[in-house]
Amino acid sequence: MIFLFSVVQYVEVFMIQYWVGIRRVVLAGVVFLATAMPISSQEAVRLAPGDTVTFSVIGASGLDRQTTVGADGTIYLPLAGKITASGLTVDDLRETVYTILKDRAYRASGPNGEDVWRELQPDEIFLDIFEFRPIYIGGDVYRPGAIPYRPGLTVRQALAVAGGVGRAVEDSSQQNLMSLSENRAIMVGRIDTQRIGLEQLRTDLQALNAASDANPHATPVQPLTGDSPSELETLAQRWLDARADLRRSRQSGSELVLNRMDSRLDVLEELESASHESLQFEEDDFERIQQLVERGVVPPSAETDARRGLLQSSIRTLETGGEVLQMRLEMARFEEDSKAERTNDRINLLEQISQRTAELRDMERQLQAINDQLAVLGAMPIGAPEVSVDIRIFRATADGVEGESATPGMMLLPGDVLEVTVSLPDGTSPAMR
Repeated sequence: MIFLFSVVQYVEVFMIQYWVGIRRVVLAGVVFLATAMPISSQEAVRLAPGDTVTFSVIGASGLDRQTTVGADGTIYLPLAGKITASGLTVDDLRETVYTILKDRAYRASGPNGEDVWRELQPDEIFLDIFEFRPIYIGGDVYRPGAIPYRPGLTVRQALAVAGGVGRAVEDSSQQNLMSLSENRAIMVGRIDTQRIGLEQLRTDLQALNAASDANPHATPVQPLTGDSPSELETLAQRWLDARADLRRSRQSGSELVLNRMDSRLDVLEELESASHESLQFEEDDFERIQQLVERGVVPPSAETDARRGLLQSSIRTLETGGEVLQMRLEMARFEEDSKAERTNDRINLLEQISQRTAELRDMERQLQAINDQLAVLGAMPIGAPEVSVDIRIFRATADGVEGESATPGMMLLPGDVLEVTVSLPDGTSPAMR
């Protein structure tokens, strides 16, 4: 479904005026006209010719390689030889290499520098992407060309790297206007990112406070957005979910340790009780033997043996009592450390919230200053004629290169080509004037 995306928040708009045959392009409020691609935001990143991967083996620096997928879709790795990589995800390629090299022997240096033969294990092999094919952007943008790809790159971000929607002009005032409009688009994007990050920290702080006051296992993390979250909001929600999982894991671990300590304390207390009973028995026995010695029934050595047994019982009782006190002290210390950890987490979050709030206020002041300068140049979007921007994405598939309309929030893949076309109210393009 075709829809209009207003760039009063994100990008610039074009206003066309003529002065003695000189073209003047003034940015005002751009409206993106686009059609959503059904699957591009869901596609996995698959390797293709031009992508570079890095390979290494722990303890065998001589096997380190950076290799680029060739035109035939293959790469060459030490010990493994030629492998087809095109069409695979990095995880798929990693599994393929693990399977080929599993238990493969290679020569390595021993502790004394001698050559030794070792068998490769999967956890000793490292394979990851080093560099993807770039994104290419052209048409009505300030800086057309290649853009390095990174996972999660969206059309909006690619446009920002390319300087935003627009065309270079010769007049210095117009260049200043375009520069201000570009800065405004970047600043609006930074403010949005900062606000999402700030909300993310505040939500995490609320979850931390709730976990301290209630059962942490029943503390849900409230979602940041409604039915249609942006990419940044989705990433922020994933971060919050991971933080909640980590908090629950820590709490479960703490409870397990405390339960074990409590069980150990129960055993020690039972042992302490038994030691006291044994000590009482030894004291009674010692008094009985003393009486028998005084009456001449048993020799004096029996009193010495009884005294020795009483002393040993006393020592065992004292040692057991000491272990009980030590265990209680360790449990108290562990609980205090857990509370201190939560307090430190809370302090850290508060400091980050304070810092991000100050940065957000500064960004908002900068945005207001840019708006004031644009108003002086007469480029405020109020009353400006709208222009439309059509963004098309061209992507290589098994059936060839396919082109479709793109939305600003759409995620890109390596090798994608973006073509940006600006349409003026009369249906023409700035490039035609």
